[in-house]
Amino acid sequence: MKLEINLETKPENIADVYNALIKLGCCDNVTWSVLNDEKEKEATSASSFTGTIEENIKYARPEATHEEVVDAAKFANADSFIQHLENGYETKLSGDGSSLSQGQRQLLAIARAALANPPVLILDEATSSIDSRTEKLVQNGLDNLMRHRTTFVIAHRLSTIKNSHAIMVMDHGRIIERGNHKQLLEKKGIYYRLYTGDLEID
Repeated sequence: MKLEINLETKPENIADVYNALIKLGCCDNVTWSVLNDEKEKEATSASSFTGTIEENIKYARPEATHEEVVDAAKFANADSFIQHLENGYETKLSGDGSSLSQGQRQLLAIARAALANPPVLILDEATSSIDSRTEKLVQNGLDNLMRHRTTFVIAHRLSTIKNSHAIMVMDHGRIIERGNHKQLLEKKGIYYRLYTGDLEID
């Protein structure tokens, strides 16, 4: 799915995009208010809800069958840890999901989004607050989830965005660099310095 943003002038501030027309797939002239209705935001939240593991995944699509829930969990690399829980998919969670690690909550969120199968995803710091070992598992799940759909990724961990078709580097709300991973490395600007560890994000 291809994303094009048509602007009369090149935006210097991300707020300018709200005045843009958006082409999404075969649909022209989509506004941000319409896009807001289409994107999958709640289902990709790492928040958990009181109920079973299966009920947490089915939050995205309550009518889903057990087989569809398991397929979504496998797609998200979550099935393995779920099967190791004492009651598997019937394991009950408290409202904050404190019995699970942050990485496990993220994998559940990916499974929830996979089950919803939205045309547009917004991922906000999807790999934050997890260790490097878990990050690889979560990143593989995210790669599966992002394939063949338009995805907006907001991240400080560059490993989350390096495979993106278009990367925008922002500083205080302004776009200061844009391109793909290879192009931005060749520029040897802010993105290059961040990637090589020469510059740290405040």
